[in-house]
Amino acid sequence: MAGQGLAFEATSALIDYVFRTIEVHRLAATIDPRNLKSVALIERLGFRLEGTFLEDEFFKEEWVNTAIYALRKSEYKGK
Repeated sequence: MAGQGLAFEATSALIDYVFRTIEVHRLAATIDPRNLKSVALIERLGFRLEGTFLEDEFFKEEWVNTAIYALRKSEYKGK
């Protein structure tokens, strides 16, 4: 069932673990900016857009963009 927040809860728990237990300094995510649900999720988790590579990947017979998002431990407002 879509829209129940399961992806948010699971990803949030993973981010919390990585920053608090493993003590990673920074996380990065690459997303197809056309995937609006993924963009909304990553932004809701606190990631910020750092840049977009234009037509940098050939996928399913077309050149597509890649959006780069990042979150530093100092920016994290987790649990």
